[in-house]
Amino acid sequence: MIFGLPPNLSLYVLFFWAISGGMLGALFHHHKGHSAVSGFIGGALLGPVLVWAMLLVSGAPKCPECAEIVKSEARKCKHCGAALQTAE
Repeated sequence: MIFGLPPNLSLYVLFFWAISGGMLGALFHHHKGHSAVSGFIGGALLGPVLVWAMLLVSGAPKCPECAEIVKSEARKCKHCGAALQTAE
């Protein structure tokens, strides 16, 4: 029994979880220029929660020089040392 559900319903929940995670992973990988198949496999195995977390990280600010993710409060990139504009 998973999530307190009867065995038959538990399998449907796991199947839906894997398919929805796979579809989100494929969409995210394809959007980033990677293989949609590997995104589907990774999303199906890791589930929608991890795909959702990756989507949140994709909205993080990036350095205009080296394109690495930086903190929104940073004034200087820790990767390349470029000066960053802060929203004040």
